[in-house]
Amino acid sequence: MREKGEDPKDPGGYFIINGSEKTIIAMEEMADNKPIYLEDDGEQKCRINSENSGYVQRHQLIRDKDIININFANVKKTPAIALIRALGYETDKEIVEAIGEKYSSDIYLNLYEVDASNQEEAYEYIGRQAGITSDVQERVDKILDEYLLPHLGQEPEAREEKAELLASMIRNVIALSKGDIEKDDMDHYANKRLNLAGELLEMQFRSVFLGKWGLVARMKYN
Repeated sequence: MREKGEDPKDPGGYFIINGSEKTIIAMEEMADNKPIYLEDDGEQKCRINSENSGYVQRHQLIRDKDIININFANVKKTPAIALIRALGYETDKEIVEAIGEKYSSDIYLNLYEVDASNQEEAYEYIGRQAGITSDVQERVDKILDEYLLPHLGQEPEAREEKAELLASMIRNVIALSKGDIEKDDMDHYANKRLNLAGELLEMQFRSVFLGKWGLVARMKYN
C-alpha cells in the first residue's frame, strides 16, 4: 500500500471527491410493513411504510375528533372507512364485524361521516377526496391496487387482505384512544431499520435512473 501512496493504517470507508472526504453512513428509518401506533398531544396515529420491491408508500392514520382519516399517495384526510367499503365490504354490518363490534359506536360515527353507502359511491367519494375529475373508476382502481398497502400485493386479488389489515389498524387506533392498548416505542430498534451503504446507493441509483425525472423518463426514441 505504501508503494501505491496509501497509508496502511488508514481505516478507509470514505471517498475523495473534488479534494473533499465523503463518507456514507447508516440511516435510521421506521421498519417497513409494520404498523406503528403512536399518541401525541392526545392524538392517536398509526404509521406504516409499505414496501414492495424497493417501492415504498408511506401511510398514516390519524384519529381527529373521533374520525379516523388516512393519508397516502394523493389521498389526503380521507376517512379510512371509505377505503374499506371501496375494497368490497359494502354493508355497515360487514365493516363493523371486520373492525370489531366492541367499538361499534365509534365505527358508526365514522360511517356517518362518509357520504357513501355502497362500493360505487365509495369510489366516487374517494375520487372527490383525491381531486379526480375524470376516469374515476380506473384511477381509483389504481389507488387501491398500486398505492394502498403495496406490500400485500398490487393486484385486485389482494384487496380482501388489504381490507382486513386496514380494519385491524382502525381497530387498534380506536383501542389506543380508549387505553385498551399501549402506544409503540418509536425509539425501540424492533420498530426501526438501518439502511446501510448498499441500500442507500440503490435508492440513489433508483432515483437518478428510474425516478419520475430520471434518465429513463427523459430518454427520447427516434
